[in-house]
Amino acid sequence: MSDLVRDSRLKTFFPPDPRQGEVPILTARVFEESGQNPHERLVQRKEVWKRERFIARGAYGSVWLEKCVKGARAQETRAVKQIMRSPQRALGSKKVLDYDTELENFAKFSHRNACAYNRCFVQSFGWYEWENALLIAMEYLPLGDMQDYLLESSRLSEPEGQQVTSQLLEGLLFMHRNGFMHRDLKPKNILIRSKPPQPWWVKIGDFGISRRADTEFSATTAIQGTMGFLAPELHGLVQPSSGRGRHILGASDMWALGETVFRLLTSAASFPTLRELISYAREETPFPAKPLLECGISEAGISFVRELLVVDPRKRATADSRLEHEWILSQGASMEVSRPPSLLFSGLAT
Repeated sequence: MSDLVRDSRLKTFFPPDPRQGEVPILTARVFEESGQNPHERLVQRKEVWKRERFIARGAYGSVWLEKCVKGARAQETRAVKQIMRSPQRALGSKKVLDYDTELENFAKFSHRNACAYNRCFVQSFGWYEWENALLIAMEYLPLGDMQDYLLESSRLSEPEGQQVTSQLLEGLLFMHRNGFMHRDLKPKNILIRSKPPQPWWVKIGDFGISRRADTEFSATTAIQGTMGFLAPELHGLVQPSSGRGRHILGASDMWALGETVFRLLTSAASFPTLRELISYAREETPFPAKPLLECGISEAGISFVRELLVVDPRKRATADSRLEHEWILSQGASMEVSRPPSLLFSGLAT
């Protein structure tokens, strides 16, 4: 367990409650804060959180809403991701999920102290354990995710798509320059902080299968992700350009971004079936521009998506290059994107 993960662990205990089941209904956290005078240099605080209701279920766990019922944060809410594991599997086991990697990613990119990243990633407050469950406390975003939004409200307008895409690019750039890939970018893992009539503000969540870029490319890494968002090389349709995973998996994030943007703008998949993707990868069919044209997407917007959905990962656009694309720099992308300072990445993949 890394120091980063260890330092983000929450000191908790579980008050008795007759309704306790697989996980506790009540969770108490004890922590220390600096006092206001020499007699209270260090003050111990306590807060109690109560599980309210189920929010969603993902590939590796479920998410629950909790409310603070005692302490300075009384009435505040948070989301808690619950990952059940076999008691025989220690923290960090890779048989089902690399828990330590997920915790490291949350600690690095979304912990409340990681101020540089808070605007891009769902904020994490820390983690704790209960018998055979790992729990990660996170900010609660009641507006839900982009997948549900698309189901309820259809597609985004092009200016809205530009705003959302610029924010996703910024998050991917943070991850890639720090030597990490997300590996499961999709509308379901894009949480909404605000939406019209307010400006769009989205955050990337769910680091369950993300990993460092210095991992070898193999069949086991290739199958990670969600069907419909997997790049051609992850289907074995393109030979890996390198024995190292950094380039391939970074490129696969960019393919997933292209597919995500396509769906945000059209409410349709670029390649509805694997057969259609195979045909495209073999150059038997052209880039599917028709749905974008029918939705009135500009030439610059179509170019942006086309350059992400390039079959050869060596020729696929990067997060760096996309932030310089005219579609992102145009007036329509009114949400200002600040590029990460290079000094943030001086310790890349250490």
